[in-house]
Amino acid sequence: MLRVIHEMDGLLEAPRPASDGSILFVNVGAGGVFELRDGAVGTVLPARRGIGGLAHHADGGLLITGRDVIAYDGRSDPVTVLSVPGSTGYNAV
Repeated sequence: MLRVIHEMDGLLEAPRPASDGSILFVNVGAGGVFELRDGAVGTVLPARRGIGGLAHHADGGLLITGRDVIAYDGRSDPVTVLSVPGSTGYNAV
């Protein structure tokens, strides 16, 4: 039995379950990384458009793709870890 757990306008991708039961996902068109926890959605990283991939980093935080690849721990500014001149973007992590 399938059930809808959240609806949002946009192109939603890269769902990633976390060990605490929450689900991370991105909105490619509108931009941003979001977290669904206990039926409520919160913003993890606003305004990053064109995200194609999202992964949990082994050291904590996230790896997020787009025109480049960033590491984001939720406490400090995102850090670019890969950027190739002329690249139109990275889809998956």
